[in-house]
Amino acid sequence: MNREYRYKPKKGRFKKRFTTIVLIAGLLAGGHAICKSIRDTGATNTNNVDYPMLTPAVTEQVMVTPEPTAVSTAVPTEVPTPEVTPITYVNNGVNKGDSVIAIKNVNLRLGPTTESFKLGELPKNTTVDRIMSVGDWDLIKYNGEIAFVSTQFTSVCDVDYNNDYYYIEEEKDIVRTTSGLYFRTGPSKNESYIELLPKYEELVVIGRAIPYSNPNDVWYLVKHKDKIGFVNAAYTISLKEKLRGTLPDVEDLTILKMAYVKTSTDLINSYGVAYKRIGTYQLVKVLIEYDDFCLVEYGDSVGLVHKNDIKEYKGTFVVVDLGDQKVYLYCYTDMVFEDVCTTGKNGMETRTGAFKVSERTNSRYFSEEAQARYMWARFDGGNGFHDAPWEGQKNFGKNSYRKNSGSKGCVRLPDSAALFLRDYIKVGTKVLVKD
Repeated sequence: MNREYRYKPKKGRFKKRFTTIVLIAGLLAGGHAICKSIRDTGATNTNNVDYPMLTPAVTEQVMVTPEPTAVSTAVPTEVPTPEVTPITYVNNGVNKGDSVIAIKNVNLRLGPTTESFKLGELPKNTTVDRIMSVGDWDLIKYNGEIAFVSTQFTSVCDVDYNNDYYYIEEEKDIVRTTSGLYFRTGPSKNESYIELLPKYEELVVIGRAIPYSNPNDVWYLVKHKDKIGFVNAAYTISLKEKLRGTLPDVEDLTILKMAYVKTSTDLINSYGVAYKRIGTYQLVKVLIEYDDFCLVEYGDSVGLVHKNDIKEYKGTFVVVDLGDQKVYLYCYTDMVFEDVCTTGKNGMETRTGAFKVSERTNSRYFSEEAQARYMWARFDGGNGFHDAPWEGQKNFGKNSYRKNSGSKGCVRLPDSAALFLRDYIKVGTKVLVKD
């Protein structure tokens, strides 16, 4: 970005009064203030109100010939009409419309980098449909699933299977669904669906697809957990478009990195005012980096935090959410797995903090309980991750059960989670426990 932000906190630390002045000057420069965009939607500035950047300005739950949803059938007051930029169909090298063959066994990955999560393997001499190219990587469809492969291990062939009915281009954005929405294997309601996404689900956009037969029918190619697929763009709301009210030169928006809050800090809203407190060990998504500050997403809100107050997480790491009683596995910026868990009971609660796995085995005997059969991974003193065959599967994820029947501080896992995580949790794996 060309805009220069000159934040210089006094004595190297974050100061509310100074930050308010600087952020008002920086964020409201050029007459593109967020406060103007908020006023345009009818909100009133009290300087003490949280204005989440991701709250949809209009309801887009129902359209003519709607995508099947699992939400309320209330009749909308108006039918939205998506704005569509005219498309000139040219051979720009993005939508290849052809196929590739693996010249040797090659890894299938969730993103166009060797650091991205491995989804499987494409066998040598297998011919697959190529959806698009990103640098030295091809996005291909194999056995009904979409993944990236390195062009170092593929060769273009003349066979064209089934992706010639749409045009696609690279796009970087973060969107949320405005209704229940089908996540599909292609940009059409005739394509099979992977799953039904809930309302307000966040998706990372990597491409924009338009069927040749209907230029008004825009679809997004997105990542959701460990899958890549398509959603109808008319049922989403774009974070990039919302931010452009304040940052008009934002062209690409994606999650640059994941980080946790080292010490409780303030999230700065669109008026340059500290409006929400972020507790220690909370997870944030870094969207844009400036000299001293980062624009981050925290829950459904977006704002600025000082770089000194957060710490980046790289590689593979595990997050335990005590409030939701869930465990998550991240690979860099991608959340690739989630499942329920049971943490410490009242009086012996699992401690929040940033830890590392110090011991790892595939089983361990608990004298007061039973044998953990699949995994034991110590990360905080005597506490660690383990499966719990003595605990009924229906009890996992319930705080009502945890309060009296939870662990002594360990994170108990159902068999499904233990069997998956044992391949990724190793000695040295980072663990974030947050409330």
